[in-house]
Amino acid sequence: MVVLRWFGIRADNRARKNIWSPRGSTLYFAVILAPPVIAGVHQWWGHPTSRGRSAYLFWICYYVPLDLILVLAAWSGCRAFHRALPSVDRMLTPRGAREVHAWISRGLRPWRQERWMLTGSAVACLMLWALSDVEQVVQHMYIDAASYVSVTVSGAGGANGLYWLFRASRLSRIITKTGHLRLTWSAPARTPGIEALSRWYRIVTLWCVFGAALAFAPWVWLSPFVAQNGAYLTTKWVVAAIILLSILLYGFYSQWRLSQAVLEKRMAVLRVMERRLPKQPPGTRPFTEHEKQLVELFTKVSESPSGVVNAQTLASTLVSVAAVLVPLAVAALVR
Repeated sequence: MVVLRWFGIRADNRARKNIWSPRGSTLYFAVILAPPVIAGVHQWWGHPTSRGRSAYLFWICYYVPLDLILVLAAWSGCRAFHRALPSVDRMLTPRGAREVHAWISRGLRPWRQERWMLTGSAVACLMLWALSDVEQVVQHMYIDAASYVSVTVSGAGGANGLYWLFRASRLSRIITKTGHLRLTWSAPARTPGIEALSRWYRIVTLWCVFGAALAFAPWVWLSPFVAQNGAYLTTKWVVAAIILLSILLYGFYSQWRLSQAVLEKRMAVLRVMERRLPKQPPGTRPFTEHEKQLVELFTKVSESPSGVVNAQTLASTLVSVAAVLVPLAVAALVR
């Protein structure tokens, strides 16, 4: 949300729409475009060695669309959540709605997000500094002020995204607490709020697929040169662990929590109906009209989905994990 505000995008929770102010985004556009400008000045006035120039310019230009994609992903996830929120509110009890909106208010506090962003920028700069001392890296690409500006902005945007991924996994735990949900008794998994929330988790998980693939591009490029270097291996596995953890917590754990709530509601309804079913099996005597209706309702509820972890959820989560593992495998193969 801080990134969206810096970019001039205002998300109106009541109107459930996003408003972009071009004038408000001027400063952030300037920050994103600063690295190519600095790189151009360096090329013009600094006359650096031609060795590593093409790689240097490529990665400077690479981070500009990466930052714009981060903004697009944040906007898409924010819009999807606002669309799901009315359905989520309707399925919550008053106590559940109070806790969910308190979670939203706490998460929107700027300093909570800015701490993550500052940490992300610092970690990104430390990683670049560690790699800048590796002789093989210096032989293929030089690093200057534009490089640090690039990773500073990208690290801040990535950390803001991770902040919301980790917080969203907590949202699923708040929603599924005892006494917070009012699910449709005949088919709990078909409750509009559950379906909307599950769809939101899937949409953002698919964004994680794209983001993970982009995040690992530099490590794949570096692999042939520094495959056994300690700084390279440390930074690679730190990034891999953070991304995998966020995807599993957000894409799988959250869906599992929703599925557990659906399963508990479904089993509670089935237990109540089971006590009212005829004790004799069919064929021993004719069922009354009331008993026939009970059997039909029991069959309907028992055939309803037992959770929200369906084929789409598993596919999006597995693809997200693969998006992290495949670049690592490529980096290992090409070294």
